Amino acid sequence: MPKRRFWKWEEIPSFAQPVVKHVVLDDQSLRSMPGRLNGRHEARQLDRLQRGLDALREAWS
Repeated sequence: MPKRRFWKWEEIPSFAQPVVKHVVLDDQSLRSMPGRLNGRHEARQLDRLQRGLDALREAWS
């Protein structure tokens, strides 16, 4: 979880929070995530990112 509290952070599923933080809040590449071993892992993280962003979209609708 980020050091600062972000509005609607709780709306993001906990499994998606690390990838959302890394890519969206920290403005880092998905490929630079710690522990990225192969394409399958990258696809899983991309799915988590999408699901986390979808949850935010729903919260703001």
